[in-house]
Amino acid sequence: MIYGYHQAPLVVPSRIDKWGISNDPAMVSLMPAAALMFRRQDVKPAEKTVVFTPGNALLFQDISPSNSPALRTLSERHRLVIELPQTPYLPWIQNQTSDSIVSDPSQLADGIGENSITSDTGELVRNWSQGVFSINSPRTQAVMGWIKDQEYRFERRLHPSKNPQSHGCGHFFG
Repeated sequence: MIYGYHQAPLVVPSRIDKWGISNDPAMVSLMPAAALMFRRQDVKPAEKTVVFTPGNALLFQDISPSNSPALRTLSERHRLVIELPQTPYLPWIQNQTSDSIVSDPSQLADGIGENSITSDTGELVRNWSQGVFSINSPRTQAVMGWIKDQEYRFERRLHPSKNPQSHGCGHFFG
């Protein structure tokens, strides 16, 4: 998830950026763990692909986090592909095949609960009311965020926390 939210090269920051992670040491410390999970394929790829097609009308309009919950939520639930409209200037662009097509950026992803969103594989859960993100796969189990004094039970481990904000409270297996 981290790499999807960093929108610029990883360089020394000259200003605080709402899309940047390089000014947050807690987030930067998660990068090696994320790289390991990606390299070992600890988390399954999404089962469903969704194509966002902005079309000519939306292509050059301001699409931001505040007006596009579709892009924020679809990327956490499914594999998200953004399809540019056909143009003679980019003849190599081909239409994508997918399970679903979304053209309205204000549309929410399917499967969103009142307080959380779960990936279509069931291995990733973000609970925004508690401020907690969890990974529960056969090879990686972790809880990050505002864990407070809660216990998180997974198939292989118990994660108690006394730290009000904890990142990287996780285990990697085999």
